[in-house]
Amino acid sequence: MKNKFVFVLLLLIGLTTVFVSSSNAKTLSTFNKQRPYVEIYNEKGKLVQSYTDEEIKDLMKEVADVKYFLDIQRPENGAYMNSYDGDGTGRIIDSSSKEVLDVQKAIIKKAAPHKLQFYQSTTFNDNVWLANQSMFSNPTDLIMYFNQPFDKIIVKLIKDNKVTCIIKVGNLQGVVHVPLTKVYKKAGDYQLQFVNANKYGKEVNLKGGILYHD
Repeated sequence: MKNKFVFVLLLLIGLTTVFVSSSNAKTLSTFNKQRPYVEIYNEKGKLVQSYTDEEIKDLMKEVADVKYFLDIQRPENGAYMNSYDGDGTGRIIDSSSKEVLDVQKAIIKKAAPHKLQFYQSTTFNDNVWLANQSMFSNPTDLIMYFNQPFDKIIVKLIKDNKVTCIIKVGNLQGVVHVPLTKVYKKAGDYQLQFVNANKYGKEVNLKGGILYHD
């Protein structure tokens, strides 16, 4: 997946998508309290990025293959079997469905020369680290797939034990694609943490996703 990618939001349950241009970013937080949103903040806590509906429509297709891959590897109905590589990448090395392996291979090929960190489904009430606090060199894109709607989560990018960027996502269900190359200023190794910011402690149901990195 190339660095030119911009944010892609795909809603699965018919929620109305509402975004504003970067020029209106200052009012985004208040405007989107009850609507689907993604807000990107810099290390100083300043809101710096948002996207228009047209940008989203143009690039929704970029995550369709990943959504399909995450759906078929864990079907809602019927039995399945997946075996994962022991190298920590989360890659499936054997499956009861040949299609799972074929789609995964195509996604890996499309992403080259970037590396992929696949992560599986989880639910969390507090926070969870991507790949057990592993470091990732120059992350470029993050794709998250949420099974159920939620109020808000926060994704933290951490370098040298300091939060360099936070991404707030809320009031939605489905697949979210967030580009990371423009949200931090320095190249290097980063950790990613997902923080549950739901009201009343409601757990977040994360179906899985992919991190692209160097």
